[in-house]
Amino acid sequence: MKTFLKRPNISSRNVAIAAGMLVFAAIGTALIISSYAATPTVSFEAEAGTRSGNASTLTDSGASGGGAVKFGVTGGSACPNNNFNTPGGPDSWGGCWPGPGNTGHTAAPGYPGSVTDFTGSLQSNSTVSFKRFPVGFTIPANISNITFYGCVFLGADSSSWNVRMDGQNVTFDYSSFIPQGQAAPPVAHTGSSQFGIWQYYDNPGKMTVTNSEFWGWANGIMYYSRAGAQYTFTARNNYLHDARADGGGVDHTDGILQHDAFAQNSVIDHNTIMTAGNTNGIAMQEQEAADLTITKNLLSGFGYTVAIAKQKMTNVQFTDNVFSTAIQPQWGPLYSWPSGGTSTNNTWRRNTWFVAPGGYSSASGDSGKYWWPDGTLSATDYTGQ
Repeated sequence: MKTFLKRPNISSRNVAIAAGMLVFAAIGTALIISSYAATPTVSFEAEAGTRSGNASTLTDSGASGGGAVKFGVTGGSACPNNNFNTPGGPDSWGGCWPGPGNTGHTAAPGYPGSVTDFTGSLQSNSTVSFKRFPVGFTIPANISNITFYGCVFLGADSSSWNVRMDGQNVTFDYSSFIPQGQAAPPVAHTGSSQFGIWQYYDNPGKMTVTNSEFWGWANGIMYYSRAGAQYTFTARNNYLHDARADGGGVDHTDGILQHDAFAQNSVIDHNTIMTAGNTNGIAMQEQEAADLTITKNLLSGFGYTVAIAKQKMTNVQFTDNVFSTAIQPQWGPLYSWPSGGTSTNNTWRRNTWFVAPGGYSSASGDSGKYWWPDGTLSATDYTGQ
């Protein structure tokens, strides 16, 4: 059993969090980092007998014996680094964690070696590739079905955003959300914008963020959820790291933050979310949550690393996530998992603990154990709801 101090409460943000966000700064320079493309190879395993660490069993009612082998791919040297469960290193499923070298604009297939300043106006039903956008850029509400590929969105104004998202069905792929004029962390409180992406609360359209890098933010992605396919939020294969200094507690530092009254209709899959901070890496901070799929994320740091609702959950799947000891959270890995009472159809399975070399824990024997929502580290998986 691991014991962590319990923070009394996570305060709700004021709806006026956007006030004062109208001052924009000039276009700056973009971060250039090296890329390395992954070329995985397939591995094969038997249902019975010895299996490698790259294969696992799963329930399959149609298979002999009611189970089957889940086949992986081999990451290894195909990843930007060879250090297991680190940003850019091999994961447990044969792939690579998002990190330096496989996220952001320079990792985009077809990257021409530089980006050029965006000019003109956005058009619906289009793809914008390898462009640099000025600080405080806004995607208008009349823009829909647009993809930003290999783009750079700059931050500078400490109370503003790298990009404000008012459009509908917007995708950011292999893009970078970084401070203006700074090559690497750390970032001062006034050194970059508050939001990497800020979805405006009056226009909560569908948003997809993939293969992208965020650093120097106070809130990496803040969005507002609604029910329905036209509002689905998806974050997959992103690298969120090195938040800006919080200004003595001025910022509530969150990685991916849902800010509506009801957290719902969201997929947060296979991201690396690791930084020192004072609030949550995955922040579903409202009273209720429903229809959330949170899977295969590498998580470390913050105040509480994860918060999932306060009172009630329905159809929340939290599976195969890795809690790393690379960065110590201020209070603990988990703020809330309200599975009792009226909560129904929720799943907490195969969430594991990883003792990172050089991290805050030296108990290497705990690596690979299952992390339960009550704070237990166990050799067996959690079986409750």
